[in-house]
Amino acid sequence: MKNPFKFGSVVDGRHFANRREEIKQVKSILNSENHLILISPRRFGKTSLVYNVTRKLRRPVLHLNLQMVTSPEDFARQLVNRIFRLFPFERIKEYIKNFRIVPVLKFHPASGETHISFSTGFADDRDAAIIEDAFYLLERVASGKKIVAVFDEFQEILRLDNTLPAVMRSVMQHHKNVNYVLLGSQESLMREMFERKKSPFYHFGMVMYLDKIPEAEFRKFVAKGLEGVSSEPGNAAAQILGVSRSHPYYTQQLAYRVWELMNSREGAKQMAEGQIGDGTMAKGKIGEGQMAVDQAVDELVMMHDIDYERLWHTFNNTDKKVLVGLSECRREPLSAEFTHKIGIASTSTVFSSLKRLQTDGIVIKQKSDYEIDDPFFSRWINSKRQQIDVRP
Repeated sequence: MKNPFKFGSVVDGRHFANRREEIKQVKSILNSENHLILISPRRFGKTSLVYNVTRKLRRPVLHLNLQMVTSPEDFARQLVNRIFRLFPFERIKEYIKNFRIVPVLKFHPASGETHISFSTGFADDRDAAIIEDAFYLLERVASGKKIVAVFDEFQEILRLDNTLPAVMRSVMQHHKNVNYVLLGSQESLMREMFERKKSPFYHFGMVMYLDKIPEAEFRKFVAKGLEGVSSEPGNAAAQILGVSRSHPYYTQQLAYRVWELMNSREGAKQMAEGQIGDGTMAKGKIGEGQMAVDQAVDELVMMHDIDYERLWHTFNNTDKKVLVGLSECRREPLSAEFTHKIGIASTSTVFSSLKRLQTDGIVIKQKSDYEIDDPFFSRWINSKRQQIDVRP
């Protein structure tokens, strides 16, 4: 049998966990004349959701992650290069001739790809001209079948140049042959860009927030994947979601490891003998699902021990206190009870810390509830604080 759980890359096919309602919404928007703005924390499955919809539309799809773009010129270059991958050179060359900044084309015989760069120039509006020409090209080559242009981590355009939103909107608002899908993981910046009246992208498209997969729905998915290796897949699935809190990425990661343990001969033997992760005998009757999850969690925490330790040293003392509080209890972090427990004088200080940690993707906010994004990092914090330092 093959492990049915997948994480760390685009999840599709049998690995993709339902999202039926979200699929309907995305499909409906992309079959209209509208654009989609999709917002959620990192690793919630935005890219996988869009991929699972667009691959069935039979339309050209262009995907660019702005997190990996280094400048406005690099943005334009990567955009044009992706257009070359979708359409033959003969269709594009006439439009390229009209670029205001002369492009340099290089053909690589080995890969069969054409790469573009731009000649040097020092005009004040050089970056704006390159961006505008690249987006005009996207609209012009799209006659026939509408293109779906997906820009991941869209809030990164503010890092490149805070004048870019105005330049891009001035061109994109006239496009009729492109459906834009703009994905973002920093909610505050995305809200600022698309919901503030003075923003160039105000009301540019349909704003959609992607939440966690509903627990009942996710539990069925995980249980089905464990059916071939577990005698009690429903219980094992419940144990997994109890740790992962239905976070799409970490649920798949933990389920993957649990499946491997249950499918291995040595793992099955330990379950049958009633052993837990450290090899000791379990006290009382513990189900195989709980034992496998406990062992998998221990392994994943240990696997990332060095990474977590490095990460921990990047936080200031206030942020460390807030993270400790979130890892130890589920109290409302802006309550007097929480601030008293972690030893911080005011809720405003806690709020500032939470905003910093949110921006860095360490903490996520679901409705009014704050939690540490990585449940294994939360477990690591607890385990380190509970260790007894025994000295001779």
